[in-house]
Amino acid sequence: MGSAWIGTLLEVPQGKKRVRIRVGEGELLATVSNLVGIGRGTVRLTEPVPGVRTPRPVVSNLSLGEEHTVVDVRGHTADEAIDHVIAALDRATLTGTPFLRIIHGHGTGRLKATLRQYLKDSPYVVKSRPGDRSEGGDGVTVADLRRE
Repeated sequence: MGSAWIGTLLEVPQGKKRVRIRVGEGELLATVSNLVGIGRGTVRLTEPVPGVRTPRPVVSNLSLGEEHTVVDVRGHTADEAIDHVIAALDRATLTGTPFLRIIHGHGTGRLKATLRQYLKDSPYVVKSRPGDRSEGGDGVTVADLRRE
């Protein structure tokens, strides 16, 4: 069992199954049923239920400026990863970021395939490609974003 995390709600949980929470420098996507309110906008993520994975931080160990260009979805389900990528695309579009680097790892390849298909169909993306060797190789997908 892991320890409980305390964070700040980034969105209203009413009617949602999952919400974004700021914990330290990063964000988590947490299941609402695993949250306990402890004060104005502050929640505690309870101990993980056996068999249910605790969300990983969305942003971690990024250098200054990378928070708008990198999203790490390793270890997430395809649905969770898509949610994180959509949020990252929204942030990148608002800040005028020219590209987004999505770290998905290798694994079984399902996450990579799902993300690449989503990016192919996204109106925000001009084109996407596997990362170069220096960018993380095939464990990364780089999406060039539409600028308006």
